[in-house]
Amino acid sequence: MNKKTTEQKSAKGCLMAENCRTFEINGRTVIIDDFIYRRLFKDPDILPRRKYTFIRSIRITDGYPRIVLKSNGKVITLSKYIMHAGKDELVDHRDRNRLNNRRNNLRIATRRENMLNRKLKNNTGLTGVSAYVDRGYFYVKASFTISRKKRQVLAFYCPDTPFNRILAALAHDKFVLQQGDEEFAPLNFPCWQYEPLRSILMKEDLKKYKEKNKKLIIHNIRQNKTLDKK
Repeated sequence: MNKKTTEQKSAKGCLMAENCRTFEINGRTVIIDDFIYRRLFKDPDILPRRKYTFIRSIRITDGYPRIVLKSNGKVITLSKYIMHAGKDELVDHRDRNRLNNRRNNLRIATRRENMLNRKLKNNTGLTGVSAYVDRGYFYVKASFTISRKKRQVLAFYCPDTPFNRILAALAHDKFVLQQGDEEFAPLNFPCWQYEPLRSILMKEDLKKYKEKNKKLIIHNIRQNKTLDKK
């Protein structure tokens, strides 16, 4: 385990001279608060010199820094230890970086809240928006899951055009704001969570702005097929 104590910038631009420090485990750089660092390692240049004597080792598993206790060999995540999380409590990383374990980047969350704050892979590059083809027509869909157990999903469909993709992204953000989940669920356009834009979005019917160009879409498909045959 290599410790970095010199003044420098971390991967996320955190100044070591400020209130955070980094150390490396298996080539991965972990970011923690200065007062936590003091207790993880004995640093003669930093007071107090008290160290966590009950920690056997620190390792990374599944991308999470974990500490191994000396007493019973129990393994817990570093983030959970820092936040004093209970047995059934989860700790969420605000920036979704598992290696950034500064206290201001951590928060106690429910399982649903923790699932909301994640990177969703799709083919549009927009959060909660995906494009698909159905019977020769191109569509775009915005969706937001309220409850996985009850399979409650809010959805917004429209023909796939550049404008409709932006509209679908806005519809996704509206779903998030309606459920009050903007603290954990990432938004495509964060500015809409603040007044007066929030009230305008909540009252607006986005369906009336859909671009309807199915004929143009099907014409382009046929044209492409003709070119492929040639």
